[in-house]
Amino acid sequence: MQSQEKLGNKCLVGDGAHISIKRVTEGIPYLSSKNFKQEGIDLTSVNYISEFDYQKYFKASSKALTKPMPGDLILSIIGSIGAPYLVTENDKFGISSSVAIIRPDEEVDSHFLYYYLKTDAVQNYVDAIKGGSAQGFLSLEMIRSIPLNYPDKTAQESIASILRFYDNLIEVNNQRIQSLEKTARELYKEWFVRMRFPGYKSTKFEKGIPDGWEIKKVSQAFDVVGGGTPSTDKEEYWNGTVNWFTPTDITSSNGIFLERSKSTISEKGLKGSSAK
Repeated sequence: MQSQEKLGNKCLVGDGAHISIKRVTEGIPYLSSKNFKQEGIDLTSVNYISEFDYQKYFKASSKALTKPMPGDLILSIIGSIGAPYLVTENDKFGISSSVAIIRPDEEVDSHFLYYYLKTDAVQNYVDAIKGGSAQGFLSLEMIRSIPLNYPDKTAQESIASILRFYDNLIEVNNQRIQSLEKTARELYKEWFVRMRFPGYKSTKFEKGIPDGWEIKKVSQAFDVVGGGTPSTDKEEYWNGTVNWFTPTDITSSNGIFLERSKSTISEKGLKGSSAK
């Protein structure tokens, strides 16, 4: 049986510290909105706070919900909302006021809620309610207003288990792809930088390159063209079946291949614009 509630009726919702905490060179990671990407948490530019300040400002006994605990979900509420993150037993970090905490009650499985918040329905709802706010701000009341549709606890756990299995499978395959990409880069360096390709010992070199090879500008070897944006005033140009890639699709990609774009255009939009 499916139940429907507002998120705030089944979850406690809070946010991080509403005070400026001194940053240190090493210590406890301190997450802000900049650390949340569509693919998950990015710690490449994370800030740190001292253990003393962590214990001072992030107390489990505090009346306000400020300390992330295992099973909680956290997400950015300013700018690019990004994907939610499910807090684990091994996590220990503080969060700024630009990060929200969602703590489900006993009727809602944390893993199920994690996947539910990533659905297109919820993401589109979030985009709609934050669209009119300055800098794309998502208030705690907005989060509490998110519709929550959920089956019984057993069904939730079953759904989450299946999705976690596929997530783990994807992670293993991504690791394999990264390993193959690393191998390919090393092979490229070996053959075309160090020039130790098969048969290089019997090859004659002239000016640092094998005899018979040429050096050309990219424009002499390839056709280089620019793209374009179909008119946003013409609704019939958009939401079609043609992939329309933007720089955002490239910068948010996890790998070297892109299968689909976030936005799409129609055949009419492709023919009626400078898009390539």
